Order: sequence, then structure tokens, then C-alpha cells
Amino acid sequence: MHSSILSNRCRTLGALETYFWLSGQSSPKHFVLAAEISGPTSESDWRDALESVRRRHPLLQVGIDVDESAIPFFRHNPDARIPLTVVALPDRGLEALVEDELARPFELTDEVLIRAVLVHDPMRSSLVLSVHHSIGDGMSVTYMLRDLLHALAGKDLVTLPLPVSQEALRPLAGAPHEALQPQSLNDRPTRTLDRVRANLRVRMHALPGELGTRLLERAREERTSVHGAIVAAFVLEGVAREPQWRGAPVRVLSPINVRSLIGREEDFALSISTALGHFDPEIAGEFWALARDVTANLATARSAEGFGATCDGLTAFVAEQPGVAGVAAFEPNYFPVELMVSNLGQVPYDTYVGAFRLEALWGPSVFVGIEGEQMIGVCSIGSTIRLVQNSFSPLDGLLEGVSLRLAHATF
Repeated sequence: MHSSILSNRCRTLGALETYFWLSGQSSPKHFVLAAEISGPTSESDWRDALESVRRRHPLLQVGIDVDESAIPFFRHNPDARIPLTVVALPDRGLEALVEDELARPFELTDEVLIRAVLVHDPMRSSLVLSVHHSIGDGMSVTYMLRDLLHALAGKDLVTLPLPVSQEALRPLAGAPHEALQPQSLNDRPTRTLDRVRANLRVRMHALPGELGTRLLERAREERTSVHGAIVAAFVLEGVAREPQWRGAPVRVLSPINVRSLIGREEDFALSISTALGHFDPEIAGEFWALARDVTANLATARSAEGFGATCDGLTAFVAEQPGVAGVAAFEPNYFPVELMVSNLGQVPYDTYVGAFRLEALWGPSVFVGIEGEQMIGVCSIGSTIRLVQNSFSPLDGLLEGVSLRLAHATF
């Protein structure tokens, strides 16, 4: 390997970072978020703000290489800026831009693993950010957007140290390691996603603010979570609309933010785990019983013991160096899903910075890579909950049906 590449070596990828790097080469795992930001700007203001954010976060300055042992590492590219493309808003709006970005994977040769598309207006702009999953997650982008607001407002950004992998921060307490096991609680065939570009659709839908308020209050009364209620609504609506979801439990993947568990603060860094649940509406009974089942399913994955066991299992798998083909064979058996609901929750900061405001945040949009999957991104600003559906075989009317179910459940 060329000595100049090795001299720019930051650190070896952690287990989950490596997994996403390998998986993305056969089943792209980059994710996309779209933000609407108000405030007076020029195009050069956006370029300068993105550069300030890039300098703040070390993992926005890296590509990925491999060493002589085929071990991937982050390569520092200090002069490589975040690519920014300025476009006009298409007729179909942000949905079309997110579709385009989901259809365009990152390349192994990319010098940085983030890119931006800007729809510029002097007083209100939209920014679509695409991120390779090895360097971050949806919360990383959420904090990055706050940094962008500060940069646009003329504030200086402090440079952060290089974040370590989440495995290096895992709690010492952990359950005994068990090998990762296939998930097979139903007999539905699981096939790798056929990514025909013409079939890709993204849909966006904002719940009325009063519905968001009622949903939070009712979830507390029912001893469950807003996420549990949202997943329950999607399961019930999906079963009503898709015959293939009937007759066996619906398999749902929920990404989990582990920043508080591992002591990660506001770095741009991968900090997630997942919970895979199997939910049968006929067994669960009424809506809120199903919502409580969903919330209970997350408890183990959110614990130090559960997260530690997940880290150990994935670390052991990656240490075997399965390669791209090994990971591609692994995914349909270990992550067979009809539905994923990636919920960022409430944006955790004041969305006003001087003359600038984060008005809306849509996403994250991403694919697990399973045929038929419905992928849902959820994010809340104030009382407004925004839903994004992306799929290569979308269930038409799904978001509107979920909105009606949530309204019915909260009265």
C-alpha cells in the first residue's frame, strides 16, 4: 500500500462501521435526510457553512481504504470538501430529490462519505444530505444541522476530536456472547431487494400538530411510547392493505439511538443498535396492546446487557472477514423484514438560531435490502410528526391510512 495513504490513516473501522462498508457494496446502506431551513442566505453562504461543519467533524473528512490484511480504515482527506449540487425544485418536490439520492450509492473511491443537494431560495432553502452509514446515523445529521444553523448565523464552530467506534465505548456489563441467530418466526420467503429505479418511490406526510400532541398524551396514559403507537399503526395498516402481511407475524426493525448508553454526545459518528420484533395483530388484540408489545420489544436492545451482546456478536462475525458476499448472504436470514421504522424522535435542541430556523426535517430514508420492505422515517419538531415512506414496492395510501388510525386511537 502506498505510504501516503497509510500516513493519512485515522483509525480502523469498528464492527458495525465495517458491516455497513461491506454491506453497502452489494446492498447500498447510505441514508438520506431532507431539511427545510428558513433565513437569508446566498449559495456561497451554504458552501461556507458546510465547510465549517466539515472542519468541525473529523468523520466528514474521510474516505475508506484497506490495509495489507484487508482490514478497512478511515483515510483522512483534509482538503476534500463536501460535494454540493445546487438544483431547482422538481415538480414532485423533495420526494423526487430523495428518490434520486437513494438511487445513487457512494463509490469505494469517494474521498468523503457525505454529499449535499441544495434547493436555494434567498429566504428559505431545502438541503438534502446523503451519508454513508459507516460514518454516521440519523442523529448525527440532526446535530450537524444545528451546527449548520450556527455557521449560517456567523458563529464559530469548535473542532471535535476523532470519535472512536461505538464498540470501543460499549458498557462493560454485557450478557454472555451468543452467536447471531437467523430470524425465522414466519414462513414468508425472504428475497434480496430488486432495485429497479423506475419502481422507487418516496412519500412524505406530516401529521397535524394537534394529533402529535394528543398522541404523546395518550401514549403516556397507555403506558407505552409514541414509537410503539406509530409502529402499531403501520403494522395494522399494512396488514389491511397487503395480503402478504397476513397469516404470520409482521417483522419490524427499529433502529435504536445508543448515544446516552455509550456516553456519546453530539459527534458525527455511528451510534445505533437495532431491535427486530414479530407482531401479530390478531394475538395482540386492540391498538394500544400492540403498541405496548412494540415498546416492550425494545427494552432488551436498549439495555447495557443487550447492546453488549449485540456488539460481541457482530464483532465476532466481522472478525471472520466474511467479505461482501458473506454479508450479502447473511442479511436476508438475519434481517428479514416487512417494515422498518427509524424514529429520530423530537429534534433535541432549539431550532431557532438568530435569523435561521430548521422548519422541517424529513427522514431518515434508507433500505435494509429485503424485497417488499416498507421503510419509514419519523422525525418531530415541536408537536408536528413527519413521516417518510420509501420502497421499491410501495403500499399506496399507507401514510394517510396510518394518520387516520392514529387519529382514531387518540380519541
